[in-house]
Amino acid sequence: MKFKIFTSCNCFDKWMIDSLLDSVITARRFVNRDDIELAFHAPLVNLDEIDERFSPYCNINFYEDTLTTEFAIHPSQEGSSRWYGERLRVKNVKDKNVLLLDADTLVLKDPTHLFEGDFDFASCPKDTMPRHWQHTSNQRMRAKRVFKLPYDRTHIWGGPQIFKNNAHKKIGDEWLRVMEKERHLMDICSSPNRKTYDQLSLTPAVARSDLKIKILKPWDDIFFRCSYADVEDMRDTVTIAHGNDLIDKLGLRKEIEKLKNEIRE
Repeated sequence: MKFKIFTSCNCFDKWMIDSLLDSVITARRFVNRDDIELAFHAPLVNLDEIDERFSPYCNINFYEDTLTTEFAIHPSQEGSSRWYGERLRVKNVKDKNVLLLDADTLVLKDPTHLFEGDFDFASCPKDTMPRHWQHTSNQRMRAKRVFKLPYDRTHIWGGPQIFKNNAHKKIGDEWLRVMEKERHLMDICSSPNRKTYDQLSLTPAVARSDLKIKILKPWDDIFFRCSYADVEDMRDTVTIAHGNDLIDKLGLRKEIEKLKNEIRE
């Protein structure tokens, strides 16, 4: 099945940019350059630097317009600028099938099989994560009651997310509208802050749609940074791993650097 990998960056410090590049390189082992699309908010990045570092490996879209409103730009504690909401640019992807990834995500195996099955949207709800990332049962039941979701979860996690059959286009406008106009709905899902508006607002948008939903379960195909118990077996069993700090633990650094040089040559 043909699909596009889409990712964006909401923090423009060196660590995040480096992490995003590593993420792209791990994906390039399984897909071509034109199958990966990045979104950047142009006023907050060095265009020449980003183009130099990323263009050999993927397509880049620089956006000048302001996608979100007052909460979009938020200085981090370290002083670097953050631009929340660029992941919603996924609605502009022309391909009908899209794998949306966080910037600090590693692609360890060919992700094509993640698109198998009868569904339009697949993601990993927050409460399928390890215990210390879960929310209270009251939050879960409140979210289920209000949004009438087909599962007892608080909210959809930021990544990975799988859109099939143009699902990203069908809910894109509603996703943005919820983030800007109905922020009170996010309190039902979790305790929102500016860093998670673009994630929390997806839950109401999906709930109001007629999309067929599939639940991605951790440890089947997805691995989270908060537990390293099975790191030794991960490369053979896990498709997507969240947390670029796993690169060295998995022994991927030399492979990534080698592929970078081969593509540039």
